[in-house]
Amino acid sequence: MFYTVAEVAEMTKLSKVSIYNKLKLKELKPFVSKKKGITYISEEGLNLIKNDLNGFKEEMKNDAKETSEMAENGDFKEIKDFKDDYLNDYVNYLKIENERLWSEMEEKNNQIAKLSQLVENGQVLLREKPQQNLQLLQEHCQQTDEKILQVRAKMQSKQADHEDEHKSIWSKIFYKKRKDY
Repeated sequence: MFYTVAEVAEMTKLSKVSIYNKLKLKELKPFVSKKKGITYISEEGLNLIKNDLNGFKEEMKNDAKETSEMAENGDFKEIKDFKDDYLNDYVNYLKIENERLWSEMEEKNNQIAKLSQLVENGQVLLREKPQQNLQLLQEHCQQTDEKILQVRAKMQSKQADHEDEHKSIWSKIFYKKRKDY
């Protein structure tokens, strides 16, 4: 009979991740098969996992016995001192890490505040921009009108000069005399 990883995890009271980690062992490879992406474990594989789990429980019991024997012999104080030193170092490390994270968080808050201010300024500029564009457009139109008038005046003066050049000598003479009067 074959079992899924979820079923084996439920039977052994281990997590699915632990079962998948155990499946990577060479001893269990022959008892594992995959079909349509689902991993199945045979009955023999399940028994190996249970035996491995029982061995782990026995090791824990042996460790507990050794600890109690050490406590009876007085060696436990050494372990306790080591454990206390380790815990103190770890607590100090966590305090330092906590302070570092708080300072980083303050820095990020300042950055967020600056970005928020920039966004707000951008919104104000966007609101004012249409009015500025309208003023620029009006100024541009006025300048264009002035240039058109200047060009028209130049064209008229050139046309008048051109007409004067093409008049006959007699008309120029008589025309000048009329002006003089």
